[in-house]
Amino acid sequence: MQRSTTVFALAVVAIAAGLLAMPAGAGQGSDVRSKPFAFTATTLPVPAGFSAFSEPSVALNSKDHVYFGGPLGLSNGNAFVRSPNWTSFERFNITDAVTQGEDCDVKVGPDDAVYEADLQIYGSAIRKSILDGQGPPAPPNTNGNGSFDYQLYEDTVEQDRQWLAPDPTDGSIVYFGYHDLTAEMEVVTKSLDGGKTFLLHNVTSNDPALAPDTAPNTFSGPVRVDPADHNTVVQAYGISTIGDNTAACNADTLCFGEPKTVVAAISTDGGLTWADHVAMSVAGQAHEILGNVFPWVTWDRAGNLYVFAALGGRDAAGNPTNGTYYAVSSDKGQTWSPMRRINAGGGAVVFPTAVGGAGGVIDVAWLQSNAADQSNTSAIWAVHFAQVRNATSSLPAVTEVTGPTVRTGAICTLGIVCPDDGSRNLGDFMEIALDSFGYAHVAVPAGDQGGAIRDIWWRQDAGPSATTNPCDGGCTKTRPGPRP
Repeated sequence: MQRSTTVFALAVVAIAAGLLAMPAGAGQGSDVRSKPFAFTATTLPVPAGFSAFSEPSVALNSKDHVYFGGPLGLSNGNAFVRSPNWTSFERFNITDAVTQGEDCDVKVGPDDAVYEADLQIYGSAIRKSILDGQGPPAPPNTNGNGSFDYQLYEDTVEQDRQWLAPDPTDGSIVYFGYHDLTAEMEVVTKSLDGGKTFLLHNVTSNDPALAPDTAPNTFSGPVRVDPADHNTVVQAYGISTIGDNTAACNADTLCFGEPKTVVAAISTDGGLTWADHVAMSVAGQAHEILGNVFPWVTWDRAGNLYVFAALGGRDAAGNPTNGTYYAVSSDKGQTWSPMRRINAGGGAVVFPTAVGGAGGVIDVAWLQSNAADQSNTSAIWAVHFAQVRNATSSLPAVTEVTGPTVRTGAICTLGIVCPDDGSRNLGDFMEIALDSFGYAHVAVPAGDQGGAIRDIWWRQDAGPSATTNPCDGGCTKTRPGPRP
């Protein structure tokens, strides 16, 4: 198949930076991890004639080279951006003639192989680079120097959202999860040859007790491997209720009731068998929404499991119930804590994303509005970040940081049934990842309702690390960066 590519370099443009929030109990020592949280915001490159991408994905390798990817819109393929030095960028667009769709995911394996998944009308194209994600891509099914090394198509069925999950310790194992759009099922597949073939397939949304609420409507979330036990894998997904799905059977919402429950599908045998566990739910609350639209999931390095979701809608008294929430399990998803709120403020919340650090530490990011109703066309949205410590306890410590403004306008999270008014032009999610220092990197979609989209890389430069104490492993006065 033919592909169009564009490659160029662009200097970093910092649009926002500064010392923002003093974490509780942090001192003012010389170590950068004892300083207040500070971030730099950089606009990712958009060459003439090309678009920015919505719902951006982000990943880093062991040398802290950073990679971004995202869809360019229906039938327009995906954009891939890499920076090995944080000061210049290489971008190329990936298109697959005839069958190209949208949705994208980018991940890095333990051997620093870079994976990119590109949704097709039927199935997904999955690419792999063992050469640091350098482009442009090679022709299909070839090993071209300086390029993504091969292309394949995974499962020629009607996929919707898709997610990659390389095993964190074994470079030969890669998981790939997706939503089967026709059957309305969640599926996880497994490769044992480094992503060349995916021969093991399992339906993860398989609990008969949840079936009445699951069909015909699931909301796919990421797949993640437990870093403390690589035989344990999770896929998070959202479901509605049979009553809400029935009520939504009309020309506008097509039997897709809004999400009410987050389910964690767990495998403890390397993806051979799966069991579903309800992690969070507001199923008994008639006017509340939990998911908005995709749930998120992560492990910390001690093997504690967390799910996240935005809460919206209104309570029985008509009051807004906005917030970013999580629940935690310390027994591989068998039992779950109550829902715990992360953010302050009462504005609408969308796109929560999270990554686990040391035991009991999670970094979380989301978009938050100054308006209670996310459909408010005058709402102003900003990116937010929080580091949660003691996250497994009933009294977690949360430090929240407000970042740059990224949008004015409504944000629709009804997926394909959103109105054609530009309220869904940011897509449906964003992503956070950690570098080797334990600092956060957030890929954020930005742009006003109906306007042009841009992508912001919001990078942590100071403050507590998610993976160490302020001086664990030696102290440093400056923020380390990428390595050649």
